[in-house]
Amino acid sequence: MKYFLLLFILPNFMLIANSQTNSGEGTYYAPIDGTNSGNCSIYVEKGDLMYCALNTIDYNDAAPCGAYIKVTGVKGSVVLQVVDSCPECLKGDVDMTEEAFSMIDEVINGRVPITWEFVDKPNDKTVKLEFKEGSSQYWTAIKVFDIKNALQSLEYLNANGNWVAMERKSYNFFIEPDGVMSPMTLRATSVKNEVIIMENISLTFNTIDTKQQFGDDIALSTLSPKTSSKPISIYPNPTNGVINISGSLNKKWTLYNTHMQLLKQGLSKNIDITSYNPGVYFLKIDNEPNCYKLLKI
Repeated sequence: MKYFLLLFILPNFMLIANSQTNSGEGTYYAPIDGTNSGNCSIYVEKGDLMYCALNTIDYNDAAPCGAYIKVTGVKGSVVLQVVDSCPECLKGDVDMTEEAFSMIDEVINGRVPITWEFVDKPNDKTVKLEFKEGSSQYWTAIKVFDIKNALQSLEYLNANGNWVAMERKSYNFFIEPDGVMSPMTLRATSVKNEVIIMENISLTFNTIDTKQQFGDDIALSTLSPKTSSKPISIYPNPTNGVINISGSLNKKWTLYNTHMQLLKQGLSKNIDITSYNPGVYFLKIDNEPNCYKLLKI
């Protein structure tokens, strides 16, 4: 399986208020660690009590599932993962574990004023995929988790080479009711418009580790990339015409646009992109761990 990660700015991008401070009340509820019983269907490790449930309005049909928030009270702040919803909570409210609550206020108070905001994931886990039980080529459901920031969308590449958005359900699975043929190519986009493209994903009921994370440096990587015997040089970059490759030892290269659509491929050390529109392109050279970002002017 190949996993691609790109970082670029798309037009009309959307953010889940990462810079916005929200206010409401903080409460606590019985722990669910050691299970995936929260509405986000995310497994919480046994003994991990740093998670929370958001009110129904801010939960917004699973939009923030897997993301992290920093909750602040009179005693201080705590960073919690969103794994659940709280139907009885009002907008702005956060329901958390007693242990997390004790870090922001005295437990005896029970219900207290708080502020909170979205923050980047505080650990180094890589993005994972899981197919829901019952998935097949006729009905496919996929969960994406261990994400640095909330997901904006999950799409698959259809037989016509077009990206098709999957519908996100309130239990945090993305659904294609007509099914997706395995193996498949998927594109996950975060609310910061970071994009991970996952190629040749086979339908399995084991957890799939993409070995990538939103916000990593621009890269186009395989699970076990080989090291080039000679340094690769791409020039001139930016360019208004021909790109030259040195040190590639006649390796095959592939040129993509920002939607990861294949434009051309070959073995020549010269790539003519004179006819292409100005913008960003990506060049992948066989066995190289990085994808080279090209700027056509």
